[in-house]
Amino acid sequence: MKQMWLSTVLLIALVVHIPSVRSQTDNPNQPSNQTQAPKAASYWVTMPDSLRPGQQLHLTVQILSGQDPVTVNLAITYSKYINPDNTLKTVFTSSDYEVLPGDARTIPIDIPRNLMSPSNIWRGFYTVIVTGHGRTVNFSHNRSVSIFEKSASVLIATDKGIYKPGQTVNFRVFVMDSNLKVLIIPMDIFIKDPKNNIIKQYLRVNGSKLHGVFQDSFQLADSTMKGDWTMNVATDQAHDEMRTFTVDDYVIPNFAVQVETPAIPLSSSPSMPMKVKSMYTFGQPVTDGQVHVCITMNYIFPLWDFGQVQNPKIDDFCLDGKLNRDGEFTFQVTNQQLLAVVLSQNPYANDISYQTFKVEANVTETTTQRMQTGSSVMQIYFSPLTVQFLTVSKTSFKPGLASTAYLEVKKVDGTALSAQEIQNIVVNFNVTYEVNIPPEEQQKITDMPHVEEQITTNTPVEEEQSITNNSNSDTVNIFRRRPSPFLPFTKTTRTEVLKLDAPEQSLSETGIIPITFYAPPDAISIAIVARCKKPFEDNTVYYFISKYNSPSNTFMQLSTPLKTPDIGDIITLTAESSELVKKFTYQVISKGMLVRSGTVTSPTSEGSKTIPFDLEITQAMAPTVQVLIFYIREQDSEFVGDAIALSVNGLFQKKVSFKFSKEQVEPGEPVDLIIKSEPGSTVYYSAIDKSVELHKTGNDVTVDLVRKEQLEYDYGVMSAYSFFWGWPNYYHGKDISSVFQESKVLIFSDGNVYKQPIRLYDDGIVYDSVEGIDRYTLTALQPTDNPAQGFLPEGKVRNNFIETWFFNFTVMPSDSNGEIVVPLTSPDTITKYIARIFSIDQDFGLSVGSEVASVTIFRKLFVSLDLPAVIIRYENFCFTASVFSYYQKQIPLLLTLEKSASYNGTYVKRDGNTITETSENIACTEYHGDISANEVRSSMFCFTPIVLGNIKLKVSVLTTEEGLSDAVEHVILSKPEGVTYSSNYPSLANLSSGFWQNDFDVAFPSNAVDGSQN
Repeated sequence: MKQMWLSTVLLIALVVHIPSVRSQTDNPNQPSNQTQAPKAASYWVTMPDSLRPGQQLHLTVQILSGQDPVTVNLAITYSKYINPDNTLKTVFTSSDYEVLPGDARTIPIDIPRNLMSPSNIWRGFYTVIVTGHGRTVNFSHNRSVSIFEKSASVLIATDKGIYKPGQTVNFRVFVMDSNLKVLIIPMDIFIKDPKNNIIKQYLRVNGSKLHGVFQDSFQLADSTMKGDWTMNVATDQAHDEMRTFTVDDYVIPNFAVQVETPAIPLSSSPSMPMKVKSMYTFGQPVTDGQVHVCITMNYIFPLWDFGQVQNPKIDDFCLDGKLNRDGEFTFQVTNQQLLAVVLSQNPYANDISYQTFKVEANVTETTTQRMQTGSSVMQIYFSPLTVQFLTVSKTSFKPGLASTAYLEVKKVDGTALSAQEIQNIVVNFNVTYEVNIPPEEQQKITDMPHVEEQITTNTPVEEEQSITNNSNSDTVNIFRRRPSPFLPFTKTTRTEVLKLDAPEQSLSETGIIPITFYAPPDAISIAIVARCKKPFEDNTVYYFISKYNSPSNTFMQLSTPLKTPDIGDIITLTAESSELVKKFTYQVISKGMLVRSGTVTSPTSEGSKTIPFDLEITQAMAPTVQVLIFYIREQDSEFVGDAIALSVNGLFQKKVSFKFSKEQVEPGEPVDLIIKSEPGSTVYYSAIDKSVELHKTGNDVTVDLVRKEQLEYDYGVMSAYSFFWGWPNYYHGKDISSVFQESKVLIFSDGNVYKQPIRLYDDGIVYDSVEGIDRYTLTALQPTDNPAQGFLPEGKVRNNFIETWFFNFTVMPSDSNGEIVVPLTSPDTITKYIARIFSIDQDFGLSVGSEVASVTIFRKLFVSLDLPAVIIRYENFCFTASVFSYYQKQIPLLLTLEKSASYNGTYVKRDGNTITETSENIACTEYHGDISANEVRSSMFCFTPIVLGNIKLKVSVLTTEEGLSDAVEHVILSKPEGVTYSSNYPSLANLSSGFWQNDFDVAFPSNAVDGSQN
């Protein structure tokens, strides 16, 4: 009974009390006679806003009041794991950490790798719960966080991007963390064919002997499956990674095509000069080639119309030409010709400004009829200048602190302006700002502009409308005004003009104009208009700045030099505040991790409004770093701060570089590779024929690849589009809460982390083949047993035509000066070899050479054969042998296809008026009179293969000059005639004993082609 009485009293008290409270809050604008002092903040906690399984999370805690320690821990729950009592199940709990009042403490917490289930991560969300227990300070906060799965990078490198059946695939695999340190961990490597069959596998391997890099090779079968193969790598600490390489029969090109368009094509230019340039891989021009050029509109996406792709007829502009002795074809395209291309797509166009065209050129080498393609994309500009405000410009203004916007003027192609051009450029600035109109001065705008509409009517028109009908028709067109469909609104702001001391400014030598101003205290937004004066008055750019919000009108901003820092630099940042500040906290964040934190103290005891501090740029801060600063006001516990993002030049702590001792060597000539790297590091280097790269690029470890991997730790897979590279970048925070949010930092505190409420307006409205040989005329090549008198034999037969020159590694001696010399012998291919390098150091991690090294293999006279990858036995085949002469005087040539037991030479035999085609086991020779310097001569040789497998073809070119004759011996694969037929015999393998053997009875058809059984 006593318990019931107490319950009744409590219920009555509640019922009576509620109206009393509501009576105080019915009018939120009613003044209060009691002013409650803000509670002093007693703690703050910061942490990244995402969890990275397998990495450390840094929790920074500061206890601001009391003298007793506070026990802090962190727990993680997952929304799909539910306890029986319907609460979220905790999937991780950290240890307890004791934090004493005073300076902030950073606690590293290891986040387990098995935190998530990859198949379920998208179905739920994670929540962190941060708690603190002490005698005087207690807190508990929870916040939803994202899972950032990337905690390590798997890099896969192959020597080439494409291979022929029977060739060897060289590869390297290693895993590195976000700081470029290589992780020596087990890896599973699976090599799969185009049908996803595992052809080779490496289980639980690592590169412990090579600083963590696993390097190996495997040979493709002679009759392997063609298509795209994959190399898949799985580890326990990183996402699975895959690289693709192609297996196919191919012929690598020996020349490339470039299309050169104007650097700055302007719509005002009556015509535009263009050039097609073709060069052999050994650095000489293609002097005999046909050119076909077409210009089309360039679209990134197809044209869409109501969900259906349009395929309109495109009237391209095409023309033909011929390369000159410099390997060039120049031509002009008029503005009207380009406009015709545009009109074929858009009949309403009247200008080519801002249109983008693709200029594509096909070059066909006359001697071999091999064709290569090159292209260039050209955008037409209205002005040669681009004017923009840099990202270092402030995105919000803070009353009482200077705001600076940086205008950059440069050419549209990114090149710098000349001194004369700079003198001719003057920019006019106009700054306006919006202020609130007092409520008593506001008025509702109802007289909106009317809209005219045309009505066709047969109805008689009233006289007072005064409509005159001068036609012979009874139909009258009436134009009448109707009200605008827009609703009336109340105008609450007005625009004022901010007076500038120097509204017109000349361009500086850097091409940058800073404009600094102080915002009026009543400004709520600012607009800057920058307009170039004559002769570039059409260049206008706008920049809008919003007000930063603080309930106490206290502000802080961070500035940094414009120059992009390098790793190892010490930069000075400056913190400015609208009030005296005694100290503030700074945090440096990169790749989602806290890199450094600390406290900066004012040089004076009473505090300062401007406090500079130094920051050493380390490798852990590359390629981008965020700096966050903040302090807590003693008066009202408001957090005040700012943040900025910087790009960092360089990625690596130590450099690795190399070069060849000579730029050009003859085939088989010794050449040294000079390598510079950190003593004790392991250096990996490779070189391939440039012609292979023209066909398909390989999977190389490059600076761009590493930078992409690094950016993904900060910005995810869309990293290429998430950061403006070069200049510092201010976050678009409009209050301290959004500053923390855009810095990707969670803040927990009982202090005031102010967030500007969303304001509604009064109305409630919130605003690549060879042509058939039948086109050739068979040359009358008479058999011969002896070369002509006076010709000198070749000194060396070139036969080492390798696509991959080397794919090696070496350990730099620890007692060296960081430089070693690797002796090499050049291959026999007349081409340029491109080499790349990277190194792994136990202390400094990965370094990648910023530039490739190259060497050209060349001689003054050489013969080149245009051969396919495979031929068919007993089929007559013809190929072109071309002789290139860069000898500085005329010399006679004798070109010979040597005889072989593997094939019969085919030639035209003349007997009086009778001409017959003959096939014999003989050599075939053709005499070419004198050949001049920079000239190419060619002959066609025909033969019939009579064996299967690899056939050696030897062709020599003899001259009368000592040491100038040349000979090559190529290997070509002869395949059986007929149609391929295959069958399979499946059997189940029992590997329980660790060994399995079985015999198969294989029967070949009676009509199988001899030698084709495999």
